[in-house]
This record gives sequence, C-alpha cells and structure tokens, in this order.
Amino acid sequence: MTTLMILKILIAILTVLLLFIAVKCLKIRAKFERKFEQKLKPYLIQINDLQAEIKRLNFLIEQYKNQNKKSLEPLDLTKANIDINELIAEKQRLEQEKQSLKEKTKKLWEQSLAIHREKDRIDAMRREIEKRHKEVTDSINYASRIQTALLPGEQEFAKIFKEYFILWKPREIVSGDFYWLNRFKNRIFLVAADCTGHGVPGAFMSLLGISFLNEIINSNPYLQANEILEILRQKVINSLGETEDTKRPKDGMDMALIIIDANKNTLQYSGANNPAYIVRNQDIIELKPVRAPIGYYLVEKKFKNIDLELQPNDVIYLFSDGYFDQFGGPDGKTKFTRKRFKQLLIEMNKRQLPLEDQKLVLWEVLKEWKKDTRQIDDILVIGVKWT
Repeated sequence: MTTLMILKILIAILTVLLLFIAVKCLKIRAKFERKFEQKLKPYLIQINDLQAEIKRLNFLIEQYKNQNKKSLEPLDLTKANIDINELIAEKQRLEQEKQSLKEKTKKLWEQSLAIHREKDRIDAMRREIEKRHKEVTDSINYASRIQTALLPGEQEFAKIFKEYFILWKPREIVSGDFYWLNRFKNRIFLVAADCTGHGVPGAFMSLLGISFLNEIINSNPYLQANEILEILRQKVINSLGETEDTKRPKDGMDMALIIIDANKNTLQYSGANNPAYIVRNQDIIELKPVRAPIGYYLVEKKFKNIDLELQPNDVIYLFSDGYFDQFGGPDGKTKFTRKRFKQLLIEMNKRQLPLEDQKLVLWEVLKEWKKDTRQIDDILVIGVKWT
C-alpha cells in the first residue's frame, strides 16, 4: 500500500507541474494573440480604405471612358479638379501600397496560423493534464478515505468520554494533522499531532506516526508518556534516515500526548512542541512541552512528564497550531493568536457550553476571522471532558 501511495503522490506532483506549465503557456498565447490583433487591425483598416479609394477611382475612370466611347458630352473633370492621368497614377500607387499591405497581412496571418496550431497543441495538453489531474484527485480522495479510516472514530471517543468534540479540518484533501486514541484497561492514551508539511507529504508522516504509536503501545502499554515520545522519536529518525549531514528540511512531527488513569483520576502529559490546556473552574492550566520535535534535532532534548490529578468537569484540549496561526482579521494579515484561542476556550466554559456546541463555535469564530483569507494550515482541536 505504501508503494502505491508513493507512486500516486509522484503522479500528483507531476500533474501539478504540467498544469502550471499549461496555464503559463495559455497566458502567453492569449497575450500574444491580443498583441497580434492590435498589430493587424491598422493594416486591415488601411486595406479597406485603399480598396474603397481604388473602387472610387475605377468608377471615375470607367465613367470617363464610357462617356468618350459613346461620344457623349465629355466629363468635365476640370470642374472637379481631376485629371485622368493623375487618377491612373494614383490608382497604380494605391495598388502597389495595397499589394505591400497584403504581403504584410499574409505574414501576420501565417503567424496567426502558427499561433492557432500552438493553441491546438496546448489545448490537447490541457485536456491530458485535466484527465491526469482527475485521476490524481480521485486517488488522493481515496487516500483521504484511508487516512480517515485509520483515525479513531466518533464511537471510540463515545465509549470513553461522555462529552467530547473533534475539530479536524485539513487544508487540502488529506492532512498532516492527526489524532490517536487507545485504551488498555484503566489507561487511556490520547494524542494530537502536527506533522511536517500538509497535504500528501504531511499525510504520509501521519501514517508513520499512527503506525508507530500502535506498535509502541501494543508492545508495552505501561510506558510513561515521555518514554513513548522518546521511542517514537527514534523510530521516526531511523525510518527517515535523517542525520546532521542530511541536506534537506528535517521531517518529523509536533505532538501532545496524555495518559489518563481512569482508576486514579490522574493525568500524565508529555509534549514535543505542542502544549495541552485544561480548563478548570473558569481558569486555564497550560501544560508546557519540551521545545523539540519528534524527529531529528540539532540539540536533542529529553522529553519530560507533567503529572496532575483530574477534577470532575475538567475539560482537556489538545490541538495543533493551525487554529491560532490562521491569518484574518480586518486586514487579512493578522494571526488569530494563542491568546485569543485561550480566551475563547475560557469564555465557552464560563458559559457552560456543551462540547459539541463548542466545536461549532470554534469553527464559526475562525471562519468569521479569516473571511476570504485562505486556510494556511491543517486545523486540529480536540476537547474531552473528564467526569
């Protein structure tokens, strides 16, 4: 399955490049055709004027000849200030000018034919690109269904939490943000992660993360939160083959992991760049992460645990940075910010909004904030209430 998905990704990248080239070619062709039409128009006007003038002169010449041939009263050209020889000379000059313009027009038409041939070639390329694009889009849509199937479903959350919500909005069809839920006896594992990149590359990283988490927890469900992150980091580094000498952007993921002991009502948190928030009695507790990713880092830092006791009605939030990094506001260039995000969480809990309503409020507030500004990153916010 992995090899097939990689091939589909490569096809997607190639398709995007071809589409970009085709669009550029179409723009260049349209621009050239506009210039060509502007350049050709004066010549056509001149030819029409010359043809009209030649037609007028031919009429006068024929009228003069016919009158002389019939021995009628000669046409009084002196009154019209017209001399027959001058008319004939003017006609010859106009004929020569007309011929010159025809030659120029012929060259322009040849250029036009070349443009139309190029247009046909580009149109054929565009149709092929559209066909390939549809095939790739269909493949990515199928990959999205696979990714969604690997994420925990609503029913899995409902078995563990009486109240919860999952706000998951990929920037593209597939997402680099993922969440993960598992339970072993009294231990509940919940993860929110943000992989390097978004779209297809991010989705590949998310599949690695989900696969490794399943492997780590299934092999030893009694690990501490920081131990899970340490093992996960090493697996990611090994699988990607990253070292200090790797000459490319370092791949990996940011993550917040909590382990809830349902019997003891305790929570253990460990984070890689991603914090977690607990709203309690209209106040917010921030669980701060270690400033290091799950992946290669020049200065490797050990992950740490934060332990605390849970109280009834505590609301736990895990998230990626996509929500509060979204641009919008009056000028469309201002980030939503963590501060506004925290205030919104506190205000919703102050009003005792059910978590399913909180999800709607979070999304509506962000849509109002960004308006017509495009979504810049994948968005993930998870809320669960401990009762």
